[in-house]
Amino acid sequence: MDRVVIIDTETTGLSPRKGKHRIVNLAAVEIIDGDITGSIFHYF
Repeated sequence: MDRVVIIDTETTGLSPRKGKHRIVNLAAVEIIDGDITGSIFHYF
């Protein structure tokens, strides 16, 4: 059984120290043996 969790992020920029940029969207999808399981996570 191969389990993979794909994570995706969306940010306001690339420099958290200088530009005070933040992560604004976070999502994850679980895939087992090449099939999406329906187990997802999404947060704004």
